[in-house]
Amino acid sequence: LMFLLQAWDKPMNYSDKAVDEAKAKEDSFKNLFGAVKARLREDWPARNVGWTTDERNLWTAIETCQHNTHAALCDNFNTPQVMSELSSLCSTMNVYMKKRANNCAVQLL
Repeated sequence: LMFLLQAWDKPMNYSDKAVDEAKAKEDSFKNLFGAVKARLREDWPARNVGWTTDERNLWTAIETCQHNTHAALCDNFNTPQVMSELSSLCSTMNVYMKKRANNCAVQLL
């Protein structure tokens, strides 16, 4: 991830701060994926889950992330911007899962 956090056409920064930032992002993504896996192990198909404002907001965040990620990749492979977008979506998903507890729309995760 350290390479994705830096522009491909500029000198690389191998400082301790850059390594720590990459490790923090990796931990953030691992925690999210672990939480989603845990939700998928639940009996979520048996629950009736409709789309409330929370689900609509999460869907909007997903669509925005997709659009902004595509734009950043088209802009000279701006991977630092892509990582920023994905990190923001990760935070949004964590907030959604904490808020909805055991009543998440797992299909959106």
